[in-house]
Amino acid sequence: LDPPVMSAAGVLGFADEYKGLITLDKLGALVTNPVTLYPRSPASGTRVIPLGTGILVHSGLPNLGLDATLNTYSGKWRKLALGVVLHLVATTPEEVRRACERINAEEHVDAVELGIGDDTSTQDVLLLVRAARDLDKPVLARVPYQDALPLPRACADAGADAVVVCAPPRGTARDTGGRLISGRIYGPL
Repeated sequence: LDPPVMSAAGVLGFADEYKGLITLDKLGALVTNPVTLYPRSPASGTRVIPLGTGILVHSGLPNLGLDATLNTYSGKWRKLALGVVLHLVATTPEEVRRACERINAEEHVDAVELGIGDDTSTQDVLLLVRAARDLDKPVLARVPYQDALPLPRACADAGADAVVVCAPPRGTARDTGGRLISGRIYGPL
């Protein structure tokens, strides 16, 4: 990457949505919002809970699905003056393999960041990363916060080109109605 800086997954959307807020050419790569093989709807109910020192976000990982995402944003990616890293949610080895077959045909995706889910076993990490190795592009494996020490070696052993440490930590908080909501925690804490 030149410069050697990239956005975190989900911070800058899918393309140029935040071009008025930041100068994209200061980045070496844009990491997209999370994408799954099939479309996902947003989480229902409370999605953002303010905390004393940050926020908890429960999104449900809404996205158009891989085909629609590539069809919608490929033209915008071609016009960007930086690399594009597609953040692929690691669901099952078969879905990762099928997604990578489709991504191989997309010239405007420079690499894939494979989002390893919380509570994924070391054995499953090996299977997920190996499933992505059919990709003709670099594979970055993003490990969860709580597994930032044990999982990077498994990712490297399975063939990841790089390891991203780490996804934001998970937490649970009560919404204004008293319901417990789980999600990722963002902020200084």
